[in-house]
Amino acid sequence: MAPTATAYSTKAQATTHQAPLALTDDQLDQIMRHATVLHPQLRRVFVERVVYELRGQTIGDGVVFRACAKVLKEAGMFDPPELDSGRMPRVSKWDR
Repeated sequence: MAPTATAYSTKAQATTHQAPLALTDDQLDQIMRHATVLHPQLRRVFVERVVYELRGQTIGDGVVFRACAKVLKEAGMFDPPELDSGRMPRVSKWDR
């Protein structure tokens, strides 16, 4: 049995039938670039949260960027590397 289209949607999407967002190619690329720093299994959740943040707003490039940054910061999905762990030198290449 083939899965239906609603099999991949979240409960929130299944219960509220809202119109899709109208994003430009550049805005969609911006969302996908922000998602690349995340684990592949978290990328879909990230995109869904960004879409939730964008609902009801006039969408522009700056609004998309701020929504992506807000979700990355507040959702706790991004775990930046520890630079003090000795993996990278704390001296710039110009000071060597």
